[in-house]
Amino acid sequence: YNIAKKHIRKEELVLIAEGNMDVVALHQYGFNYSVGTMGTALSENSARMLSNMCKTIFLGMDSDPAGLKAMERINEMFMQMNVLPKFLDYSPAKDPDDFLKEFGRLELLDRMEKAPTFLDYLIDKSLPNPIPETVDRKLEALNDIFDLITPLKDSLLAKEKAVEASKALGLRSS
Repeated sequence: YNIAKKHIRKEELVLIAEGNMDVVALHQYGFNYSVGTMGTALSENSARMLSNMCKTIFLGMDSDPAGLKAMERINEMFMQMNVLPKFLDYSPAKDPDDFLKEFGRLELLDRMEKAPTFLDYLIDKSLPNPIPETVDRKLEALNDIFDLITPLKDSLLAKEKAVEASKALGLRSS
């Protein structure tokens, strides 16, 4: 953090990775605004400090189940602060180090530019495929999405995400 903080302020973004070696690799490739959690946990104080420094936050933990679970927890923490982090997907690579070695800096920059919010990623993942025919099944799916949106409380953003999900499920108000 002590090395990255001036870059985070200058670039107005931060990339959160999982560990030391990931951060070292990211810094070697010029992603000097990267920090590591040294595992899969990020404290609320650290999250608040990062969200006060910048509003563009990338969750770039490892692509394994533990990394995804950690990103879900961290995403929820940021959502409670009205910040929607973006999801950085390294697949088919496991982590930033492997990704950068195989695909390089420009590909990572491209993925960052196209990165969805982590909430949008979770919503897309939870939408049933195919979309159910019955209203009851659609409402069940919508309730699952409401659980994802809950940390946003009753903000305008929460309402917008709920409307988007309703439309994606083919629900409309009469």
